[in-house]
Order: sequence, then structure tokens, then C-alpha cells
Amino acid sequence: MKKLFTLALGVLFGAAAFAQSDALATKRMYNPAAQKSAVFNKKNSTGFEKSDGKTPEVPLSAWARGLAKPIGITEYDLQTNGTQKPRILNYGGGEISAAYTYGTKDFANRGSGYNRKAAGGTFGAVPTKRVESVRTGFPSLIVDGDGTEYLIAHTNNAGVFQMIMSKKAKGATTWTQSTIPSNVPGGSLWGYAAIGGTNKKTIHLVTNTDPTAAPYKGMEGAMLYHRSKDGGTTWDTKDIQLPGLDSTRYTSTAGDNYAIATSGDNIAVVYFGSWENTEMWFSSNNGDTWKRTTIYKFPLDLYKTNDGYDSSTLPADPDAPTVDDIFTTDQSGSVFFDKNGKVHVIFGRMYVSDTDLTDQGTTFRPGTADFIHWDETAPTKLNYLEAWPDLNKNDSLDIGTGFGTYYHSMTCFPSVAVGDNGTIYMTYSSVSEDILNANDENYRRIYIIASKDNGKTWSKPYPVNNPKYFSQDDFEIEFAECTFPTLAPKVDANKLHLIYQVDYTQELFVQITTLTAEDNFIAYADIDIADIFAAGVGSKDVIAAESVKFQLSPNPAQGQVQVAYDLTTNSDVNITLTDILGKNIQKVNLGNQNTGRQTYSLPINVASGLYLVQLNINGKIATQKLMVK
Repeated sequence: MKKLFTLALGVLFGAAAFAQSDALATKRMYNPAAQKSAVFNKKNSTGFEKSDGKTPEVPLSAWARGLAKPIGITEYDLQTNGTQKPRILNYGGGEISAAYTYGTKDFANRGSGYNRKAAGGTFGAVPTKRVESVRTGFPSLIVDGDGTEYLIAHTNNAGVFQMIMSKKAKGATTWTQSTIPSNVPGGSLWGYAAIGGTNKKTIHLVTNTDPTAAPYKGMEGAMLYHRSKDGGTTWDTKDIQLPGLDSTRYTSTAGDNYAIATSGDNIAVVYFGSWENTEMWFSSNNGDTWKRTTIYKFPLDLYKTNDGYDSSTLPADPDAPTVDDIFTTDQSGSVFFDKNGKVHVIFGRMYVSDTDLTDQGTTFRPGTADFIHWDETAPTKLNYLEAWPDLNKNDSLDIGTGFGTYYHSMTCFPSVAVGDNGTIYMTYSSVSEDILNANDENYRRIYIIASKDNGKTWSKPYPVNNPKYFSQDDFEIEFAECTFPTLAPKVDANKLHLIYQVDYTQELFVQITTLTAEDNFIAYADIDIADIFAAGVGSKDVIAAESVKFQLSPNPAQGQVQVAYDLTTNSDVNITLTDILGKNIQKVNLGNQNTGRQTYSLPINVASGLYLVQLNINGKIATQKLMVK
């Protein structure tokens, strides 16, 4: 069933009041600049759509400017339609494997990109071809107890989707390829895989049938479960609808909107609904039998677009933007086991509505932010998880004229890892207050938060793309769009390991056909755990320009600009002029200055255009845009 989404940019924060849950009531709201609504035809990408192969007229990427050293490059810029797949493995001692969806602008050679870092070494050259012999997409990278790695992705064979498994033994350099069997007429795709079993050789795989094909058992897209107990040699379970995940309770399920976690013979599978329930299926016997738990009950049963509903019958929700809006997930979520073996689920918040019954679509609210956290110790409670970084600490979320939506909320794509000491770490992509382009549109940045008490309290958001970790000699991404982060499941004693996608466009070429193809980078980062808790918001502590009356005059300027600001105490001050991509052009150290109003005439000898002036007061940074004539 084709979905048409209307982009409604009301911005919402807080926790909804759910009929069946005792949610925390926290609310932060702001009124953004006027933003036009737009209509999108949202259809999950399979990777087998046609591409016009447009070539950029100018080099748009940092790679073209020679500023970056990524572990992967891809012009196919959609890494997932919903949840984050397993894509990075940490073996300890510095040994890392990572995968991503690779493809050049025509997409004909699309498939799994793979790179590896030996202990004590560096990552290999950026891949220039896929792992598989056939065109594939959306891989999961997993490893069994023997160290054998598996890449599981989907392909299309004469109109029938198939799951392809590429397998590489520990220490080997070549992959062997096989097709995972299925009896579904149109096949299935969008696989999400995990390794389980007490011997760590059981592959658990969730897929979805093609929603554009004939309905499968009455569903226009159906989530299916598959299992192999011998590392993919045979598949004793395939094409299974989990209990209650059928046409009696669901009209359809969407690809990539599910996740799996394993702990020995314990398995948790979660489907993140939009106009459907969000539910978990749990097995304690390696997938032989399952028990279903409803995490969030969507208030309308078996709803189809344009059915219509009476808003007066909806659960009371003081956070809903209108009486017609209904709380749900943004379909990007994560499921994991804590140190005690208890299941947790985290998903992005979203509101949807369907008030125009003459069209073929529904409305969603991408201005919603923050996450909802559920755990099995309190199964009737949904906890609000504040994740939006209020960088200037003014209790207002300051956004320019727009941001990339990706059909998810402003905080989305959560990925979780649990340390041996029980600390929970979550990375995610968030629209960031302090990174804007020349059109005053906000970029996304990757953040990490952590909890030492099983999710009861969390650290402040820590920015991954931080100058402490990246420079022009490594990976300069201060002014870039950062999405699709994935944490390695294994946490070192003092390090986290993750990958994510970086580019300079807020939207995706795959989804927005008016964009041109460009290089997107798969970035790798190892993060000091101590910094996450010590710094909270990282080494660049941002303050509001108005809080220190930071002004530039004249603006636009030519030749020089007068920089004025207030100091409440004697302070160390420096001023930096950068281009819009964050590259330092000029820095002036003014030393320790006295309390009161201060001014400085900053000479500017640069080409005309938009620049940034950063005022650093005792390590806290305020930023103003400067137009040079």
C-alpha cells in the first residue's frame, strides 16, 4: 500500500499521556521560524528503483576537496528505511570490521561495502566494489562464536526478492555466497539479522514481504521470521509470521521497521508501528516458541488511509499538536538486553493524523523530538528520554528555516551497546542548534548518551563529531549532515566504537529526486568513555550570542568588522573567523580581558560570501554569521 505523507513542521517535545502507561510528563517546546508544509510520497526504498545517474555540476563533497579519510564512500545515501542494522563489530585490541550499503550514482553496482581494521593497524583502502556477485542492498553484519562473519542483504532475481548471505571464516579474505530459501511467491527483503544460541551459531533473521506485490496472507507487506541453527548451512525455520502478527491485527508491516536482540537462547524481536501497534515477541528457547507483549497500543485498530476517525475518542494527550494528532513511533528504534538479561526498547517519538479523507496519504510531524524508553521490569510504563541537546542552555530549541526529516523525528536512528559493567550507551542522530548552512537550515550531528542505572537517568548528549576527535588530517565534519550511526555491540573498558554516514546535504538523493548524487562517507570513530560523562556536551560548550550581547557591525562588512560583547568576569577571549564549512581562516587571541563591554576591530581579507565569527570566552563559544561584501 503506497503511503503519501504530508510534512507538518510543528515542533514538539515531551511525553504523551498514554491510556495504558504512566509516562513521565516533561515538555519543551519552541516556535520555529515559518516553515512550509510539503507533500512527500513516502515509500521504503528497496534499492532496485531506477536512478537517473545525474552527475554533480560541482564537487559537493569533502572527499572531492581532499579533507577526509573515510572507511567507505557511497553515492547511494540511504543506509536504512527505519531501524539501524548491525554494521560494526569490535573484536577488542583495536580489531574492527564494518559494513554499509555501497553504490555509485547509477546504483547498478550497489551492494555491501566492507572494510576491516587489524589489531594495531589501520582500516584498508576505501572499497570500490561490493562484496556480492549480484546487486544487493541494506546489509546486516554479524559474527558467530567461531569468528565467522556474515553479510546478509537482499537482491532481486527476475522480479522476486531474495535474501543473499555472504560468509567469511575467521582469518579468511574471501566470501562464499548463498541464497536463503523462502517459499513466499514474491520473496522477502529488508533483512535484520542477529546471532544467538548458547553456541553462538544460530542466525535469527527478520524480513518483510514486498508491499507492492500481491498481499501475503491478507497483508500488504508482512514481517517474517527465519532461523538457521548451523551458521546458514540449513534453514529449519523460514517465512514464519510471529504469533499475532497477522491480518487479524495488522493491515501491513513496513520494511526496516523492526529490530532483534539476542542473549544466548533468549531472543527479542520488536516491530515499531506507525499506524499500528508497537510490539515485542520474546523467545527463551532460541526461537522455538514466542510470547507477544504490546509495548504501545495504537488507539485505532486495523486503520487504513482515509478510513477516518473520531478525534473525541482518542486518548487524552496534552502534548498532541492538534486534537486530530495521534502519538506513535517514528519507526526508528532499538531493542537490547541489559546486564541482568532484561529487555529494553527505545524508539523515536512521532505524531500522525489523517484529516483529509480525499487524498491517498496521512500527515506526520517531523518536528517531534526525543525518545521513549520501555523495559520489561515495568511493562505498562513508557518513560520519556530527553535527548535533544539544548546547546545554548536557554531552555529553547533554536532552529533556522528547516532541517532534513528522513521521515523520522528530529532525534532518530538510535543504536545501543551495553558494557560489561552494565552501562548502557546509545548513539543517535539529532538536528543540532549550532550547525547551519548558508540558507539557515540546521544540520544533524551524531550524539551519545549513557546510563549507569539501567535507563533511569542518562548523561547529557555528547557530540561525536567533535574537534577533539577530528581534524583536517583525519576527518573534518564540523559542518556536515551526520546520520545513520551504529555502535559496535562490544564495549571496550575505555572506548566505544561506531560508524555513521556523513555528507553536506540535509536530505537524501535516494528520496529526493531533484538532488544530485554525491559522495557520502562512512566515518569511523572511537570515543573515550570518560569524555561522555565528564564533558556532557563535549569540549565545545556553546552559549547564546545574545547572552553576552555578541554583535557584529557592520554586517554585511568589507575590510573589517567591529566585534562587540559583554564580559561578566575577567575572561580569556579569542575570536575565530571560519568559512561556512567550519574551516578556520583567521584566529585572534585577545588574552585575558576585564569585566564589561569589549570591542575589537577584526580585519577580514576574504572573498565575498557567508562566514562565521566564533567568540570564545573561557572555552564557551558563541557564534554569529557574517556576510562579507
